[in-house]
Amino acid sequence: MRAMVLGPVLLFTACGFAPDDERGRVFPAPAERPATVGGASEVDARFVGTWVVDQPGHALYEASVYEFRADGALALLGSFSFDQPMEGYQTGQVAVSDDSCGDWYCEDVKFVCGFGQQWAAPDSDTLLIQSPCDDGVTRDVELSFTDDASANSQGQTTVIIERVGEHDDAFHWGPDWRFVKCLDDNGAALTDHWACEQPVFEGQ
Repeated sequence: MRAMVLGPVLLFTACGFAPDDERGRVFPAPAERPATVGGASEVDARFVGTWVVDQPGHALYEASVYEFRADGALALLGSFSFDQPMEGYQTGQVAVSDDSCGDWYCEDVKFVCGFGQQWAAPDSDTLLIQSPCDDGVTRDVELSFTDDASANSQGQTTVIIERVGEHDDAFHWGPDWRFVKCLDDNGAALTDHWACEQPVFEGQ
């Protein structure tokens, strides 16, 4: 455990992870969105809509809201911890480590990548996300959704990181994550999941 002094407040964080960790930030996006992600330009209807990516098992509970648009654009609408907004942070982060420990407490991390502005899905099981990384390289993240799409609104917990660029040993940078589809592509609510009722959804 380590402690960080934030003004007069002393914040203790377990295992070295905190939402305001220097790696826990929104990464700069490329000036222009690429025409394809991972060689794919098509999108699958399963993924089109608004999703919450949260970390339900973490005591501080962090969540980010993403809009996967039908034209392949990806937008981060906001992040929050419980009902408090979080600036400069997103849960959509993956990492590669030198020591192959494969978890977010790794001490020797090569790079961390955050979800960018473009996505693609060649089929209903595969999600590709363009992701700028903190080493200055933009890589394609390939995620595999092995559960049936009917579980989207209850929360997809079996999301496998197949690769980040050419690396097949990547892991989520943070506590275990979950993908919950809140709104379809027409803005209709799909679930009454608590995270889908936060203020960031107002006006969507």
